[in-house]
Amino acid sequence: MNKISAFLFLTVLLFACNTAPKKKMSLVDYFYPVKDGKTAYVYLDTLQPLDEKIHLFYKGKLNNEEVLFMESYKANLRLTEGYTFKLDDSISVVEHMVIDRWNQKRKSYLNAEGFLPGSQQEASYMNVSFPSHLDSVSTFFESKKTCIQTDTSFIFEGKTYPAVLVRDSIKMSFYNSFNGNGKSKVYAMNNLYAKGLGLVAYASSDNEYLHVLSRILSEEEWNAIQ
Repeated sequence: MNKISAFLFLTVLLFACNTAPKKKMSLVDYFYPVKDGKTAYVYLDTLQPLDEKIHLFYKGKLNNEEVLFMESYKANLRLTEGYTFKLDDSISVVEHMVIDRWNQKRKSYLNAEGFLPGSQQEASYMNVSFPSHLDSVSTFFESKKTCIQTDTSFIFEGKTYPAVLVRDSIKMSFYNSFNGNGKSKVYAMNNLYAKGLGLVAYASSDNEYLHVLSRILSEEEWNAIQ
């Protein structure tokens, strides 16, 4: 675990404020880099070291447009979620999918596609719906992201990267089509994005858990653990 990076991120969480910077900046440079081959980011849970999370990303083509595919895995290499991103002046979601209880990929219905704000003065909105673990229950996921700090940094493998802190306000709603019952859960996440790296740390807003980038795997290293 990169203890310095974890400490820096916790410090940012404590002292981040909502004062908007004067200079407008694009957040595209803070997203995952687009390059040849597959790259896997391994995030260490600082409270439960064995509970690693992995984000695998790689570029490709969809409908003759360049896109970035990102897949989320648990420590046991079980695929849980997938995104397809369109990369332009802002970052938007083209497709989203989840893995159901039968370990089958299920494409989500996409209502709003914003994944990251175009700048620190803007907000992004994402709204998708997909089947839950029960056939009769649908899940609705709503996300609003805003940039709350731009003058921070992240240290990885001895190098310091400029970073931005993004607050993700999330609402998860569950609706039973058989009986009409539903319930919602509202919570917030703090995501740290480093320029040239992408997502490097994320935590619940109350610091109940914290994941920090611990290592990066090349395509060859990723294939070796499959």
